[in-house]
Amino acid sequence: MTNFPDDELNQVILPKKRKLSLSDLRCEKKIGVGAYSNVYQVQFVDYEMERRVVKDVKKLYALKEIDQKKFIRDDRMKEVFIEKRVLSDLDHPSIIKFHESFASPHKLYFLLEHCPGKSLHEFLAN
Repeated sequence: MTNFPDDELNQVILPKKRKLSLSDLRCEKKIGVGAYSNVYQVQFVDYEMERRVVKDVKKLYALKEIDQKKFIRDDRMKEVFIEKRVLSDLDHPSIIKFHESFASPHKLYFLLEHCPGKSLHEFLAN
């Protein structure tokens, strides 16, 4: 029997993990609107993909859809990368949990923890 290094064995036996995409999510409704993005309440279509992406499986998630053209036009793309970096590095019960990001040709997407209730803007207004 031939001995394969672990990475070679995984390439032979295990299928390559497919990246998360819009087709893996079902949009329930729009839950937020901003100057550069929309936020949707979503669910996974496939439980196996959900288990791969999310450590603690939940029913609902928030998907932030960011318009790349607007950020590029306003020379603010660095802010998107900072937001992603900060959210992905933080782990605190009072901060929205970042799960994963992906992109389409014109949009960037952040899959986030869904927190039902008021938006931060609505909360601060009261």
